Amino acid sequence: MTQLRTLSGFFFGAMLLAACETFPISTGGIVPAAPVPCPAYAPGQGPLEAPFPTACMDMQSSPSGLRWIELSAGEDQSRGAPGPDATVVVTYEGFLASDGTLIDSSYERGEPGVFDVPQLLPGWGEAIQMMTPGDEWMVYLPWPIAYGAEAVDDVIPAQSDIIYRMKLEWFLTAEEMAAEVQASEDAALLDGPDMAAWEAVFPWDPDAEGVNKLASGVSYVRLETSNSSMRNALITDDVLIHYEGRLAETSDFFDSSWSRGEANRFPVGGLIPGFTEALTYMKPGDRIIVHIPADQAYGAEGSGEVIPPNADLMFQINMLEIYPADPAF
Repeated sequence: MTQLRTLSGFFFGAMLLAACETFPISTGGIVPAAPVPCPAYAPGQGPLEAPFPTACMDMQSSPSGLRWIELSAGEDQSRGAPGPDATVVVTYEGFLASDGTLIDSSYERGEPGVFDVPQLLPGWGEAIQMMTPGDEWMVYLPWPIAYGAEAVDDVIPAQSDIIYRMKLEWFLTAEEMAAEVQASEDAALLDGPDMAAWEAVFPWDPDAEGVNKLASGVSYVRLETSNSSMRNALITDDVLIHYEGRLAETSDFFDSSWSRGEANRFPVGGLIPGFTEALTYMKPGDRIIVHIPADQAYGAEGSGEVIPPNADLMFQINMLEIYPADPAF
């Protein structure tokens, strides 16, 4: 991608007004408390000391209950904020508001998160659409605009308020994203499968230099490595790929998206096990050849007249795009 390659607390106020008759009102000498400074939260990675303040001098809030403190501002505001259909690149850490327990961190994964705004938690989506690239905020999401009333595995208890330290690194509009995907498709289609690479790896030798062997018996060699900032595909994602499949024993061709002239979008978890596993080692721009043993492919049944029983398979795969399925932490 152009700039990719390679997303928010609880303030509730209530005032009760009653009027039966007109009575003189006395303030009793009460003076409103002066605003207190906000805690000195530092930008970047680091622990969180709970609790998050309910009010302080630099805190802002919205009707949804979102509260935020701006830690730093981006140098160039001219790009503006992402819209509701943008794809955003965000460096972040998430904490339980109750005790400051870390629940997720892009820093620990070594790369920013890349998300489509419609897939974000409601509070995340609200906050990110007020930020411009380079902005970093501390954001408090009350549970109704975070994960709601249900627990998330053993990580997030039910009805948990969440705090995020989040920095918007960059974003692409829907139009820019579509153009990026189309450009990737066009480039991949023009390239086609790497025929020299096919010749170089046949017959397949799992012990050859450069071959990566996995515990399942799947093995692969990397032909091209992307410089994309995006993470590898997850089993919950959809991916857009070009691919060509061959029988490992004979190198006979049996399927190719390049031949059809169109990349395919697949759910990562909906494919044969070896293909799924291979995709989780790829990010957009990567190209590999993978060898899949029969027990990780179509097994003893084979597949129609194309793939015989107990056939090992080989695929050349070029990953073009990842479509994250889960909401961001």
